[in-house]
Amino acid sequence: MTTSFIKQKGYVLLYAIGDLEGVQEMHGIDNEMHSGGASLISHSGLRGHSELVEVRTLDSVLLEYFTGSTISLLKIDTEGFESHVIRGALATLRSGQVELIIMEVSPNFGEVSYLRSLNNLLGVEYKWFVLEERGKVRRMTKLRPISLQASLRLCEQWNLVLVRNDIYSAYCENGNSIFVNAGK
Repeated sequence: MTTSFIKQKGYVLLYAIGDLEGVQEMHGIDNEMHSGGASLISHSGLRGHSELVEVRTLDSVLLEYFTGSTISLLKIDTEGFESHVIRGALATLRSGQVELIIMEVSPNFGEVSYLRSLNNLLGVEYKWFVLEERGKVRRMTKLRPISLQASLRLCEQWNLVLVRNDIYSAYCENGNSIFVNAGK
C-alpha cells in the first residue's frame, strides 16, 4: 500500500541499519505502547523484548539494491541510533544523490553533536529546516529554517529536514508554501 502510488517502487528489506555490518541486539520489539520504538540502543523508555537482528550499513544496502539511482527521500528514524546510521552512510551522503533527508533528532536519547559532522559532510549543498505541525483536527506542516547552532540547542525530539539546494529552488519556483520564511 505504501508504494502503490509512487513512480519508483520500493523494497522492504529485513535489515537494521547502522555503522557496522553484522548482528546486534534490537531492543523494544513488540512494544504495545509504541510499535515504532524499537532501537539498537537500550534506553529506559523501551518496553517489549530484544532479539538479534542483521545490521547493514546504508552505503552497502544502497550499493547492492540502488547503484547509481537518485534517492528522492531518505528517512532516518532510529530512536537515538541516528549517528550510527549517518556513519554507515558517509559515501551516500557525500555523493549528493539524496534530494531530501528527513531525520528524527532525539536529544532525550543522548548527545546530538553528530549534527556537526552531518553539517560538515553535506556542506552548503543542503538547507536545514525543522518540520513543524500545526492544528488539532487538520494537521498542517511547515518547514522553518534552522541553523546548526540552533539545532544543537533543541531539547525535545524533533524532525530535521535537509533539502538539497536544487530541489529547494525548484520547490520555491513552483510557489510551494511549505517553506516558512526560508528565502532563497
